Amino acid sequence: MSFKQRFNALREQVNIRLYDSRDFVLGALSRLSFLVALSTIVSLIIFHGYQLTEEQNQTIGLIGFRCLIWWFNNIFLQINIAFA
Repeated sequence: MSFKQRFNALREQVNIRLYDSRDFVLGALSRLSFLVALSTIVSLIIFHGYQLTEEQNQTIGLIGFRCLIWWFNNIFLQINIAFA
């Protein structure tokens, strides 16, 4: 079995498990999305509104950037599930 076939088989198993709990997963993603968006906004306020050391600046920037990436991935995941 090739890597692509194994990957598709694993993806299919994950999809089957998620489909059974789709309402729970979407609800959890919605709540988590709100928390991530809130933490992104707070990190941007701290990043631009306060004098920070270089280490604090990098840490807050990293938190905001990662939260923003997670939030965008969450939106695309919900769009993909909605069209499935």
